[in-house]
Amino acid sequence: MNYDIKIHRISKIKSPEIENSNIPIILKKIYSNRGIKQLKEIDLKTKNLISYKNLLGIKKATDVLKIALIKRKKIVIVGDFDVDGASGTALAFLILMKLGAKKVEFIIPNRFKNGYGLTKEIVEFIEKKEGEVIVTVDNGISSHEGVNLARKKGMKIIISDHHIPDKILPKAHAIINPNLKNCKFKSKSLSGVGVIFYLMISLRSELKKNSWFKDNKIIIPNLAEFLDLVALGTISDLSPLDLNNRILVHQGMNRIRNGNCRAGIKALIEISNLDISFLSTNDISYILSPKINVAGRLKDMRIGVKLLLTNDIKKARLLAKELNFLNKKRQIIGKKMEKQAFFICTKIQKKTNTTPSGFVLYHQDWHEGILGIIASRIKERFQVPVIIFAKSKNNLLKGSIRSIEGINIRLILKELNNMYPDLIISFGGHSVAAALVIESSKLIYFKKIFLNFIENKKINVSSKRIISSDGELFYDDISIKTATLLLYSSPWGNKFNYPIFDGKFRIFDQLLINKIHLKIKIQHILGGNILDGICFNVDLKSWPNKKINFVKLAYTLRVYKKNKIPILQIIIIHLFPIMP
Repeated sequence: MNYDIKIHRISKIKSPEIENSNIPIILKKIYSNRGIKQLKEIDLKTKNLISYKNLLGIKKATDVLKIALIKRKKIVIVGDFDVDGASGTALAFLILMKLGAKKVEFIIPNRFKNGYGLTKEIVEFIEKKEGEVIVTVDNGISSHEGVNLARKKGMKIIISDHHIPDKILPKAHAIINPNLKNCKFKSKSLSGVGVIFYLMISLRSELKKNSWFKDNKIIIPNLAEFLDLVALGTISDLSPLDLNNRILVHQGMNRIRNGNCRAGIKALIEISNLDISFLSTNDISYILSPKINVAGRLKDMRIGVKLLLTNDIKKARLLAKELNFLNKKRQIIGKKMEKQAFFICTKIQKKTNTTPSGFVLYHQDWHEGILGIIASRIKERFQVPVIIFAKSKNNLLKGSIRSIEGINIRLILKELNNMYPDLIISFGGHSVAAALVIESSKLIYFKKIFLNFIENKKINVSSKRIISSDGELFYDDISIKTATLLLYSSPWGNKFNYPIFDGKFRIFDQLLINKIHLKIKIQHILGGNILDGICFNVDLKSWPNKKINFVKLAYTLRVYKKNKIPILQIIIIHLFPIMP
């Protein structure tokens, strides 16, 4: 399928409250385009956070932890092997220790040996460690077998998770998840680290009421000190930035930019050659997060947790160096896998002379730790749901799925599982990203059923890709001043998109770097300064093209520092050749 890329200028009417405020004009338009109607929606103080009391199950979970602290029981945190899980695990460990817990350990299941979540194998391991209370972070909502075994062994179990639950819940002693059916917590977009942070707020409040800190001569911890970890996990997990998440991320980003963050975050910023004061949410998503995620993808996420736990900058730098090395290795493996996957997809396209409703891909040499990355890239290229499988143990295949807007992949898997109970061994995830396990012998059968299911549903995939723009900037506004204003005005991300602009420009120079990125010199068609622009993963069939001198761009503004001097860069989303 050839995609017709169009720019659509958003133009929402400003509310009287926004229009009459003293907000800079450019921000009035951008905020209004994102549905902001009241000033309180951009008041990102912690006092405006939703109360922890609105989370269903938080009282029960707090009581279990309170008793564990009083009786000095051993608490074992079981985290997930992504950045959200790692940051949440580190946060829970650090805060529990600050609150006076004497025996706390953490476990991150190994992706390749243990699988996902609180499995029976993990419970057996916890028993050997003499664990008495289990607290899951960013997992557990589907861990029925693990929870049942833990109960039989006399353990208390608290599930803190944010993934969509099924109708039947695990029989844990307490479950905290904003997506539970009767939960009145208004923000359904909390990340895993966000959920566990709220539990820690509740626990501190309860301990304070019971004179715990006074009786044990413990300084009451300021939990705002851990908002850097909340921001890291929330951004990395692409959690929708509703007001509550924007507050959490804004406060965390402020701490990071001011240097009031974990040594591990500082070390990652250093090794990535970023300026901490100009750090953006995009820097976390695309530069820092992959360096932590790679631990779980290729080796062991305990490395990532240790990085976030340490406050020794020398140790943090060594761990960051190890992660940076692993990330380079991941990039090499990923390039090979991506090339193979693209080859299979184009072969299918040529054979059928069209793009299918989705792709189900498998190669015996693919690395299961990198499936999600490759699935995302194939999905972006072809704009259809993509499942990529790799070999696992016991003649099983593990798959990673990425879907497009309008196709809820988790609901599709659920429906398939109901229709064909023996087809899928396990699955879980969100509307646009999920994972599953099947028997290797059923791959062809699964592929046929999955693709037919999407086809028969007559799910319409648009042949148009729309880039939503906040409009055109006058050449004087394409500046370091504007870029800096945007950087600090709000956390930008999922469902609160970074401002995109469009405009006509003259091209002076084109240079291909790293064989895939286009670096250009441009000037606004009406004049102004010569600007540096870059388009990542450019279409090599069209660019570079020295015959093209004028373009219409969809772009964002980035500001960074080089030798302590602020530099403006135009990040190009798409180039459209035009006549002068």
